[in-house]
Amino acid sequence: MKILSERYYLYCVPAALLLLTLVFRLSAGPFWLAGDSDPDYPYLLNSLNLSKGQAIGHIDHPGTPVQMLGALFLTLSKPFGSGDLTHRVLSNPETFLVILASILSILAACLLWYLGASVYAAYGSLFIALCTQLSLFCLWAEL
Repeated sequence: MKILSERYYLYCVPAALLLLTLVFRLSAGPFWLAGDSDPDYPYLLNSLNLSKGQAIGHIDHPGTPVQMLGALFLTLSKPFGSGDLTHRVLSNPETFLVILASILSILAACLLWYLGASVYAAYGSLFIALCTQLSLFCLWAEL
């Protein structure tokens, strides 16, 4: 009898992804340092515009879905804070950016698990499923 079902190994790679994103996020410092190439503040401000039903100005890139997800988060966060949403976001943008980055990391880990589970269901091979999940790390420089 197997002590641990093979399917539970499919959680290892997404957990490693979460751990690595946490380590990299902590080592990068605050978002305003702009040490990476992502335009974090434009994403946040455009998410705020979308959540208020206003037009966005930064549409010439593939980050528009990130802005839409950010707008969804900001819209859902309205009842949980006091005061105007614009004032809250502009007063403490780092908090909102950390939360949005965490949401994206968790979403990526969930999708990575789903990818592995789908491949495992289709082929019945843990090895192929784990290799498929690990293929993400071949693109790490691009992430």
